[in-house]
Amino acid sequence: MERILGVNLSGWFIPEPWVTPSLYAATGASNAAELQEAMGTAAYNERMRRHYETFVSEDDFRRMAQIGLNAVRLPVPWYAFGSQESDASYISVVDYIDRAIEWAAKYDIRVLLDLATVPGGQGDSNDSPATPEAVAEWHSSTNGRHVALDVLERLADRYGEAESLLGIELLDTPQMSVRKSLFTMTDGIPAHYLRIFLSRCLRARPFVYARG
Repeated sequence: MERILGVNLSGWFIPEPWVTPSLYAATGASNAAELQEAMGTAAYNERMRRHYETFVSEDDFRRMAQIGLNAVRLPVPWYAFGSQESDASYISVVDYIDRAIEWAAKYDIRVLLDLATVPGGQGDSNDSPATPEAVAEWHSSTNGRHVALDVLERLADRYGEAESLLGIELLDTPQMSVRKSLFTMTDGIPAHYLRIFLSRCLRARPFVYARG
């Protein structure tokens, strides 16, 4: 099996203050939702379009190949195909994912797509308030699992046959609840919820999700 030498392309599709501080300058926001609220939807989406266009380029893929990298991990948000909600609106990023897949194929690089955010949060730091370690409410969302399954299926349909696809990571480090005592559990996503979710994913697209 070929040795994987890769890099994580954080900050391209999921703006994070520690990766892209310029996007957050003078806004007081600490995540994408807060940034949109601070700027307003139209200004936020225009800023993000410029960011998507310029943050990563074909030349970056060429240089990665030149220094010997053969894989990239590409975090994508649950709204990768766009979302129009009553309190927030997000533009689609799939055209830019298309570019990454094409550039990767051109320079013999494999792409691991990573569903890095889900509605309600999964206990990670990508799409939650200022204390992300305490937020893992995806399982409490009325449509959280449905949204995640839908975007994963659409990603698999769009990129499953791509030569450069290494695979699709179903969730990015979800925080699982564990038992503290006989009657109490820690905050997080219940283990049975994760098992059901992963089982449904693998039954639907076993080749794409297990690929690599």
